[in-house]
Amino acid sequence: MRRLVTIVLGLWWAAALGLLLLRWWDAGGLVPILQSGLPLVGLSLLPLLVLALLARAWLLVLATCLLAVPMTLLAAPWWLEDGTATPSSDDVVVLSLNTLYGEASLPDVEDAVARLDVDALVLTEVTPAFEKTLDDGGIPQTLPHRSGQARQDAGGTLVLTAQPHEPVSVPAPTLFDQVAVQIEGVQGPWTLLAAHPPPPVLSREWRTELPVLGSWVDAQAEATPLVLAGDLNASTAQPAYRDAFGELTDAHRVVGAGWVRTWPRGTWLPPFTHLDHVLVRGVGVVAAGEITVDGTDHQAVWSRLSIGQ
Repeated sequence: MRRLVTIVLGLWWAAALGLLLLRWWDAGGLVPILQSGLPLVGLSLLPLLVLALLARAWLLVLATCLLAVPMTLLAAPWWLEDGTATPSSDDVVVLSLNTLYGEASLPDVEDAVARLDVDALVLTEVTPAFEKTLDDGGIPQTLPHRSGQARQDAGGTLVLTAQPHEPVSVPAPTLFDQVAVQIEGVQGPWTLLAAHPPPPVLSREWRTELPVLGSWVDAQAEATPLVLAGDLNASTAQPAYRDAFGELTDAHRVVGAGWVRTWPRGTWLPPFTHLDHVLVRGVGVVAAGEITVDGTDHQAVWSRLSIGQ
């Protein structure tokens, strides 16, 4: 019996090692989906270690401890604050939410906009019905400047800002709408890209559009502060994401937010992966967090930013 337990635990360890190595395999299909569960693989090492100790499988105990080292090194930067900026009255707050085909609770969105004093709101999967409800509420008075459009499918994207903005060209065509604007901020102009590439289940489009968005980011003038916000349908566990957005800084990582889990919500499966992001370049991060909005399977993400730092 003890031998059987040791074999099972050994297979468990081998699977964990294989999934860790998968982090560096750039592929489509099922691979990105498996990669998104990498934090769960790291967590699984704790019960594996306990069971190995109980079984007195000392070689497996040592192997599990060794495997925990790279897992810890990958996770540690997300738990350590890394140079947040000093708050000021000129800071701007960016809030992003996937509305799940317009099913998100508008009162929850309005409450978040008011509570955080949001300066720029990014909404994806916006339907005409949701936009009409939005227009009947108070957000257009707070954020009167708008770009983007609603769609009946998952491709509708809107950007609403407190300060005036001008649309900026983005890569086209893409399956879902990407919206870029240059905002006339108090400390000077800054660029905001509302991004929404397709999910990994649409493997061909996912692998095509992430590099396209990455090329767009690379083409933007470094002298102008850049913020990218939206449902990116990808996380740092995937090489395609790191290749596309590796030059940008995740606001949640700067503040040491830990294990950020923005999807899925409201299902039998608890949130386990970080699909929704606020990424910056040439911008100081003051604070960042998530907000629960009823009606959608995504957490809203927000960040308070110091433009120009």
